[in-house]
Amino acid sequence: MFEWFESIFVTSSDKSRFIAIVVSTFVAIFVLLLSQRFTTKRERSKLLIEKIEEMYKVSIDYSSAANQILKDLNNPKKYDKNGYYIIDQVVYGNMNDSIRKMEMLCGLYFPKIEFKVSDYSIVNMPIVNIAIKGKKLNEGEAYHIYEDSRNYIINAEQKITKLCRELIRKYV
Repeated sequence: MFEWFESIFVTSSDKSRFIAIVVSTFVAIFVLLLSQRFTTKRERSKLLIEKIEEMYKVSIDYSSAANQILKDLNNPKKYDKNGYYIIDQVVYGNMNDSIRKMEMLCGLYFPKIEFKVSDYSIVNMPIVNIAIKGKKLNEGEAYHIYEDSRNYIINAEQKITKLCRELIRKYV
């Protein structure tokens, strides 16, 4: 093979030209691969930023739905004649959809982030369980249960905010 190389590139200028072409080819390939890597990284970063924004928007929807349920619990029109709370299915659906969207976003785009659905579920809100069962509480008990439920929502909002900030810090 070396003899073939010698026969094709007889003069030293031909050999230097060949070496320059080979080196230029390797440099071009290296630059192309490096450029592709940076482009892919930038696009991935852009996608993750969009998903973090979506996570924030979904968390706002969750908070709105949770607060609406809490407001509805104070509305006498939201109870049937036997004293059982009638959950607004649209608000309840929005809240559950928000939880599922957050779970999906975390599962698909941020698998290292732990997202527990049980931390945000309406069934864990103390006042909802009591209202659905139609239990009658005195004013003091009702106030404490309402405050516990309010704190449940505040804690859930804080967890989501912390999670979103963690995502920003990690991916932006």
